[in-house]
Formats: sequence, C-alpha cells, structure tokens
Amino acid sequence: MISSWKWFVARFGRHLLVLLLLAAVLLFVHEGLVAPLEKEIAAKESAWQAERPKIGQLTRLKATQEDLLLFREHLPEGTSLPDLVSFISGAAAAHHLLIPSISYQPEKVEVPGLMKVLIPFNVKGNYREIRNLIYELEQSDYFLVIENLVLASSVKEGEAIQLQLRIAAYFRENAEKGANRIAVGSRRS
Repeated sequence: MISSWKWFVARFGRHLLVLLLLAAVLLFVHEGLVAPLEKEIAAKESAWQAERPKIGQLTRLKATQEDLLLFREHLPEGTSLPDLVSFISGAAAAHHLLIPSISYQPEKVEVPGLMKVLIPFNVKGNYREIRNLIYELEQSDYFLVIENLVLASSVKEGEAIQLQLRIAAYFRENAEKGANRIAVGSRRS
C-alpha cells in the first residue's frame, strides 16, 4: 500500500501540487476579495431597500407641490372679494331669497400668499331655493368652503325658512397689496 502511495505521488505529485496551489489561490481570492465584496454588496442593497420608500415620498411630495401651485394659480385674487359678495347677493336675489346683511372678516392663515375671509350671513326663503343657492355657491368659480350651516324651519307650513351660513373664501394675495390685506375688518352690505 505504501508503494502504491509512492507511485501515486510520483505519478500525480506535480498535478496534486498544482491543484493544491490553485485551491489555495482560489481560497485566498474568495476570502480576501470576493467575501468582502459580497458583504459590501449586501450592505449597499439593504441601504437601498431602506432608502427606496423615501424616493416614493419624494415623488409624492413633488406631485403635491405641483398640485399646490395649480391650486394657487386657480384661486381668485383678493381684490375680487367685493365681486364675491355681489355674486352671493345676486345669486340669492335670483333665487328669490332675502339676505338681510352680509359681513366678512379676514382671518389669518399660516400659508404665505393665501388669504382666508369668513363670510357669515342669513338667508330667508323656501327650502328648494335655498338648496339651489347652496348648489350655485358650491359650483361657482370662487374657492368656497361651507364651514357652518344651520337651517331653522318655520312653525307654520308654507312660511319661509331661515338658513345661517358661514362660508370661508380663499384668495391669492396680490404681491403689491400683500401688506395691505383687506383693511376693513368687517363690512355690511
């Protein structure tokens, strides 16, 4: 058996030595170069996976900013407040409704370049016409938000009902007139 081992080493010794040398080089290359690179790739991949949701958030943020710009572009300027009050009065008159008075009160808004005006008023008339007025206000070109709506019915059938409305109107401030926001605190018409 020893002689066969010697014969095997004598016959294949060089090949075994080259094979062992190649195995050692491959092991050195794998452990010295490939393994650290695999760890680095895994670390970078996990970092990418962690950052990936932020890319989606940035995309949503950009879309939201574009929507906000579009929203601001479509807001009427603050100078159109008298037009809005006239529009409300005219719409009520067109529906045969009575508005004893309309007042408006500017309100502070945290967003620069944006102005909010509260417009409370009472309207008196029949239910169908009041409903049509509300629909017309909602469909108008003005950006209006109905903040409060209180409907008081009459005791007698056929008598006019009364609606208390508080509407918030949003406007763009003029660049020149931004400092001169609606100077009048409250107006009656």
